[in-house]
Amino acid sequence: MATSEIIITFNGQNCTPLESFIPAGETIQLTLENNSNEKLSWYFLIFPIQNESELSSSEHVYYSVSAAAQSTVNTSFIAPQLTARYDTICIPNDDLQEKKMKYILVVQPYEKTPSTK
Repeated sequence: MATSEIIITFNGQNCTPLESFIPAGETIQLTLENNSNEKLSWYFLIFPIQNESELSSSEHVYYSVSAAAQSTVNTSFIAPQLTARYDTICIPNDDLQEKKMKYILVVQPYEKTPSTK
């Protein structure tokens, strides 16, 4: 089931969870917990990347956030309207060669329940 909150945790080896489901077009609250001794960046990709320069391209990256070592960052973004399975990656120290994990973010259709009066 889709949720409007994601918590991603990095322990120095892996980012968890491996997959999340979010509602299309909704504001998503993202918490990035970095429990390692290195900086961590999280990227929500539109298209796969081939090199580090593409990490700064809005053609490839939908959203990104970084957390310093031993810190937690809370932020938010608007989920895409296009329902699909998107890749996200965790990269320590901004070094693509050190990529720790490919994570799947699934954007699902979302229908609000009508309020009853």
